Amino acid sequence: MDLESVKLFGPVTNFVLSLSVTLYGYFAWFRGRNLGSGPRFSLLAYRCWWASWLCWVLAWGILLMAALLRLDPVPVELRIVTLVFDNLNSVFMFLVYFVVTRGNDFDKRRIQVAFVQISGSLFLGCVILYMLSRLIGLNFAYEVHRTWSLCLGVFAPMLIGWACHLRYNTLLILVVGFAYGFMQPFIYTTELMGAQSIMSPESLVLYKPIFAMTLGGLKVLWAILFMQVLAHGASTGDPLVLNTAVHFHFFRKWEKKILGHALVLGVAYCCLLIALTIICIRLKSGLGDLATALGIVGGFMALLDWFWKLWDKGTQNGIGISSKGKRPLPANIERQTTVSSYITSEVVCDSRLGDITAKSSFADNSH
Repeated sequence: MDLESVKLFGPVTNFVLSLSVTLYGYFAWFRGRNLGSGPRFSLLAYRCWWASWLCWVLAWGILLMAALLRLDPVPVELRIVTLVFDNLNSVFMFLVYFVVTRGNDFDKRRIQVAFVQISGSLFLGCVILYMLSRLIGLNFAYEVHRTWSLCLGVFAPMLIGWACHLRYNTLLILVVGFAYGFMQPFIYTTELMGAQSIMSPESLVLYKPIFAMTLGGLKVLWAILFMQVLAHGASTGDPLVLNTAVHFHFFRKWEKKILGHALVLGVAYCCLLIALTIICIRLKSGLGDLATALGIVGGFMALLDWFWKLWDKGTQNGIGISSKGKRPLPANIERQTTVSSYITSEVVCDSRLGDITAKSSFADNSH
């Protein structure tokens, strides 16, 4: 087996499998009005799932085209486009998680809002990152983007597995989701490596087809199991997660222990910052870069906060209000409006036992 055939093996395997899932699913389920015997939300979950596979087709298609054209290494511009489709794949997987856990209450309008808010946040981060490429270098910016994508690629299938475990009381998809997530670093190392690979050509010849076939097997198992559960899983479509968010204001109340905790961390960081500033002054370099880095992080947080507040305000009046056939939530439970409310203080309803148990929040929704 020569090196050229090995370079084709990974993209061909994953492209063919992703294309098979996408084409078959389009004619079998995507255009339909229902999905087997499942509840109403099942079809919306499948369409988000199908879109994630379409993004895989486009991403692996780019890598396959580069391999056929014998572009070695693959130009960084093509790798960046590949990462964009990979990020969209993760975004659609997040939407699958939201639809499966929120059930029939998560309609098309809410899916659109969630998509724009999640992808918009990623877009802002990537724009700022590549705007800095003149300072930090395009290859370094790509490596940072690749690391972000790797984190999303590991986390997204685990979320879907967890959603199916909560909704359908199945552990198998959760296990496969974890295995698929843990497989991502191997694929990123062999298929989306930078200009300088950490693997020798001899190691690449040996391990690249093995990693590709292992990932392909997980893809097949992942697709079959998810469709089995989504089409035939017994579920009422009731939401598993209900919004119980409260308005919380930071820095208005200080308990002694909380205040001590903040003071200890603040003093420690200030001392380290002063020490680094002194070192930069003595070396006569690095001080401006330090200030720039801190300013960029602070500016990005402010920009992201502004974007989410603006989006919240623009979507607050109308999501779910005009939806047809929606089951009204109890009067003491607020309607979810945006992604920032989807991932705040939550209540998880066990549909099998009818119990409601508190679930710790993923993130805070207060400003």
